[in-house]
This record gives sequence, structure tokens and C-alpha cells, in this order.
Amino acid sequence: MKKLITDKNNLHFVGIKGGGMTALALLLQGMGKNITGSDTGEKFYTDKILQKYKIKYFENFDPETLPKNLDLIIYSTAYNPKNNPLCIQAKNKGIPIISYPEALAELINTKNTIAIAGTHGKTTTTAWLAFLLKLADFDPSAIIGSNVPQFGGSTLVGKSNWLVVETDEYQNKFQYYFPQAIVLNNIDWDHPDFFISESDYVNVFKNYIEKIPNHGFLIAGTDNLNVRNLVKNFSGKLITFGIKQKADWQARCIRIDNGTTSFDAYFKNKFWHKIKINLKGDFNILNSLAVLAAAVELKADKNKIIQGLESFLGTERRFEKKGEIGNSVIYDDFAHHPEEIRATLKMCKKYFPDKKIIVVFHPHTFTRTLQLKNEFVKSFIYADQVLLLDIYGSAREQQGGINSEELTQAINEFSHNAVYVKDINGAVNYLQTNLNENNLIITMGAGDVWRVGETLLHLN
Repeated sequence: MKKLITDKNNLHFVGIKGGGMTALALLLQGMGKNITGSDTGEKFYTDKILQKYKIKYFENFDPETLPKNLDLIIYSTAYNPKNNPLCIQAKNKGIPIISYPEALAELINTKNTIAIAGTHGKTTTTAWLAFLLKLADFDPSAIIGSNVPQFGGSTLVGKSNWLVVETDEYQNKFQYYFPQAIVLNNIDWDHPDFFISESDYVNVFKNYIEKIPNHGFLIAGTDNLNVRNLVKNFSGKLITFGIKQKADWQARCIRIDNGTTSFDAYFKNKFWHKIKINLKGDFNILNSLAVLAAAVELKADKNKIIQGLESFLGTERRFEKKGEIGNSVIYDDFAHHPEEIRATLKMCKKYFPDKKIIVVFHPHTFTRTLQLKNEFVKSFIYADQVLLLDIYGSAREQQGGINSEELTQAINEFSHNAVYVKDINGAVNYLQTNLNENNLIITMGAGDVWRVGETLLHLN
């Protein structure tokens, strides 16, 4: 494979605040590379990570900020290199330019890579498996799309050839990757701005798993219908997991006790061990089963597997507790797909039966909001109240086809519990005026909606 990054020393990241971009930047910095970056002035959770690791970045795309003696630019696919001033300047100077997935592929394709894929749960599963394998002395490297407090960042830099990596299907980034093994959590149609139909979306996963080599394996969550149908014709080594459907690895006798979850893990109908995890919800039981299945397949020590499953504390922005105001508690979650929202709110009802659930939702992209509008409308059924911010188009879209007032109206026609608050300040002001005791406030979305909770806590 042609070397694009490993023989370069001075690298500049365009769009460095993206979760994957930040993680890759940290890993390459840990490998001894000199890293700089550029992005918008918009605040992301990754700002703190970049500052902690002293990576210099500019909050603009001014060509004058391009470092001297630069060897390579790595750009986020959220930006078109033909339109980005930094990429244009680099091209004029003869500096090589590659995309994030092309850069990541060089690592994936040259290491013993376990790639995590699926519509939901990638970040948690990636972090959890990396955490467990580190504990089990595999000494892996890892690239994760969010900060992992137990790592102190979003990466691990290991000395072995093992790599655990979160791989994203958007824009068919899978085309660049050839991992040794894949963990496929689930498939629910997403990114309709790129995948025109559900079949197009499923097909990209089909092509991905077909690249697994003969010595590799596929871990598949067959509670999900699309995954179940997809793996029927998989000819390689397949290990399945689930709760509701028959699978190789199953969770049975699920119990909730003082906010923790425990279950009996079974392998091919034989009791394996009782597992107690710190994360809530059936979706995290499924994530833990995926991690368990992969770790056993990699022949990790059983005691280390159990310890890794039971001592993992999660990642930022994945049902992360932010703080308390009186008898009310504030959580933040990255959920931005209807299925994620529904599953998380259903879990809230189960674990917090006495709380009034208030959701502050930041819709992400106009295309997704328009295409999945009916699913969004139904996804808030477990919430007592929903506050909607204006749609967050990110770098992908500026407008198109729907707005948050229309989504608010549609939700109210179904469940009568939505209020349009426009922006961060509107949400904070509404909650300050209308907040009663014993609420569970959860901020949801892929944008900067987390600022609502942090502002409330700061004001109180």
C-alpha cells in the first residue's frame, strides 16, 4: 500500500474539530507527528481535547495560517477541497491533500484492525472494546469518535499491531477500508442526503463485510432486522449476539438494581457468566455483548474480559450525566436519529420512573429531518416535553425543505408535547422560567446542544 501519512511528519487537519478527525490527529501526534489544524469558530466538545493535548488550531480557513514546512493536508469530508481556501493554497504550493478516510485507511489496512460499524452504538462499542483489550494486555491503538474519560482523550496509542477503530458509513468511507474483522451493531437507514434509499444504505454494509479476509471474522447484532437479513448469505466466520433473537451470544435474566444493569451471558445456550455493567439501556447490553463476543474471539483472558465489561464507564455525549439542579438531573446524549432518540427515552422511563422527562433536541441536517420526519415525530413518545432548536446543518447544509417550527407542529399533532425555542439561549430561558422539581433534562443532538445543560448548571 502506498504510504500517505506514515512517512510524513508535518500534518495539517482541515476540519480538525470533527470527532474522528480529532481522534486521528491525537493518534498521529502520539506516533511522533507534528499536528496543526483549522476549523470554524463554532464550539465543539473536541475543543477541550485539542487544547489539553496542545494541538495548535485556527478557527478560520485563512490561507495565511497555513504552517510552513507542511508535508500533508488531511481534510474532513464535510468540506469540499475544491472550495476550501486552505486546500486550494496547499494545491497551489504542491502540498499533497488527502481525505480523512484515505488517511485512516492507511492505518486500518496495515494493522490487525477490528472495525466497529453500524448506525448506532459505534462510539461506545469502540471505546469499550479498546478499554477491555488494553486491560487484557493487548496494548492496542484505538480511534474513537468521542472523548473517553478513562483514556483522557479519544485515542489510545499502543505498541502492538492491534487497532480498534470506529468506522463511519457516511459518503461510503467503507470503500477505503479493509479490516481484519468487523463488529456490526445494527443498520437503520440514515444519511439520506447521500444514500437515496434504504437498500442503498444496506448495500454499503453488505460490500463492507464481504471484504473481511478468510482469517477474519464478523460479529453481528441479529436483533436488528437489516443485519439479520444481511448475514444470512455471509460465507465467512460469523458470531452473532442479541437479546430478543436467537444468537450465539445472548443476554438473559436482565436485572436493574440502583441504576446498574446486570444480565446472564450465554454462549450457544450455555451459561458463560453473570455480567454487571455501569451503562444503562438494552442498547448498551447489546454493545457489551458485541464487545464480549469480539474479546472471546480474540482469546482474551476470561477474568480480564469480565473486569473490562464491568469497569467501563462510558464516553462523553453518550447519556453522560452533566450535573444536578436541586432534585432535577441533567444528561447529554449524541442521539440524532429517531431510533436512537426512542431507545434512549424509553430507557429513561425505565430507569427514572419518577422523573418528568424534558428533551432539548437539536435536529441535525435538513435532509435527515425531512426524510425521517414521520419517524422523528413518533420518537418522542416517551418524553413529557420536547424543546426544539433550529436545525443544525453543520458544514453539510445551510437550508432545505423543512424547519424546526414545522417539526414542532408535527410532533404536537401526534403527542402535544413540543415547544419551539429557536436556539441555545431560548432553551435556557424557557427552562429557567418553567423548570419544576424532579425533572430529567436531556440534551440531544449532534451539534452544540450540550451547551444548554452546561449553561443551566453554570447559572445555578
